[in-house]
Amino acid sequence: MLIFNIFEKNKLMNNHLPLINQTFQMIKRKELMFRIDAYLKSQNVTEEEIEQIKEKASNQYKTYVIETLVKRNKTCFYIGIAATVLSFLLFFFFIPNQIIIENITLIAVFGALLLSFSIYFTYAFYNSWNENDFPENPTLDFDLGNFMSFFIPLALIPSAIFFFLIQYQIEKVAKDSLIATKVETTGIVTDGTFYESTSLKGRKSNDAEITVKFKTKDKKTIKKTIEISPNEFNSYYKGKEVNLIYSSENPNNFMLLNSFSDLKEIYKTQERDIDFEDLTYYLDRNNAQILELLNTISYGWKFDKTQNAFINKSRESVFIKENDVILFFPKKGYDMYLEKKLRDNSYKRRISDDDYVIVSYENGSFIVDKLSIREGNEVMLFFKVYKTQL
Repeated sequence: MLIFNIFEKNKLMNNHLPLINQTFQMIKRKELMFRIDAYLKSQNVTEEEIEQIKEKASNQYKTYVIETLVKRNKTCFYIGIAATVLSFLLFFFFIPNQIIIENITLIAVFGALLLSFSIYFTYAFYNSWNENDFPENPTLDFDLGNFMSFFIPLALIPSAIFFFLIQYQIEKVAKDSLIATKVETTGIVTDGTFYESTSLKGRKSNDAEITVKFKTKDKKTIKKTIEISPNEFNSYYKGKEVNLIYSSENPNNFMLLNSFSDLKEIYKTQERDIDFEDLTYYLDRNNAQILELLNTISYGWKFDKTQNAFINKSRESVFIKENDVILFFPKKGYDMYLEKKLRDNSYKRRISDDDYVIVSYENGSFIVDKLSIREGNEVMLFFKVYKTQL
């Protein structure tokens, strides 16, 4: 009898299969229940059959939801992996290799957020297709607000890290390209702005920028505003001549030669001032040898044939080698430091017969005389270096 009832029930459901499918479609469309009931009642079926049809359609919809969730979550997981890999390749390799020099901060912000979201998206859907972890009544509805509410706090630190890494990578590739294709020239400062702002807590934040104009080898004029350290701002003025390098591939990619660390990296120099140990060594060297050695010490040394002098404008230093004597004109205020170095290196004061000598030092092999010369209203101090046997 029980078997007969089950058989009859299945036969009845088979006869109502179109109604079950239609009810299933209505549930998928999120039709209200009273509309579903009204539709079934219009099909001349009993109340008991209506309940059976709805139950069958609900089970069918639940199966559909589970199958869809499994496919959707797996797809989202693989999309997350693909987005993570593509974002990494895009912002750490492809974009930097385009030698970007504009809007770097904006690109880094977008890249950091995209990479963080891709990783979070992948993590959120990882192993989310396990049917045993689904709720009793699963739904296809996606709570975007809840999803994003977890992303925002979790992404703060990774996004900050990714931002600095992406920015560093873009700037590094641009700088490497600049160094590899560098052309040296001089430019003129045409304008400058110093920004000073105060926060609500009374803290001051300063920014500075200058506008530099220069011409490339092919006579193209480049004029661009760049940021500089606020501490450097006072050393620039309108009309000041500045040394710089630009890329032969993209002249807008240029750098002022105002940083010792950059100069060391670009020219492999020590970036220091010359001292008496250097000068005494130069006494036995010719001009070509001296210039080669100077260029290992610091950037900017040139030999001026008209003045027969070695000149470094950026370090405000000049020296002249005449036979076995060197006359060294250091930058203003550097003479006191040099005298201290003399005393620290076993030079002793000596009495000089020359009335023009301010003070004289000797270490047994070399003599260093400190002298002065007047140019208008300004007195210039300089040193004379020579061997004792002279």
